[in-house]
Amino acid sequence: MDGTRDGAATSSSPAPPLLSQWTTVLDLIGLALEHLSILSVRFDGSTEVGERQRLIDEFNADTSITAFLLTTRAGGLGVNLTSADTVSIYR
Repeated sequence: MDGTRDGAATSSSPAPPLLSQWTTVLDLIGLALEHLSILSVRFDGSTEVGERQRLIDEFNADTSITAFLLTTRAGGLGVNLTSADTVSIYR
């Protein structure tokens, strides 16, 4: 996530990653986003290794995807969030 996205939640900032330790919380957030017709991608511990970079690339390339849902444990699986200037954590 490179911080250069257009069409984000505000015109001057990129869409923030939404993190939670619990996948159930991501399930609920995902349902709410779907209900609001907000496109998102999701990355958690069950995401296949080969799928991870594709999801990140898709999020970076497709400005219609305005939410990236991650588990906090996904960071230990090779996700680098240093380019994110804003992160929302849900407990």
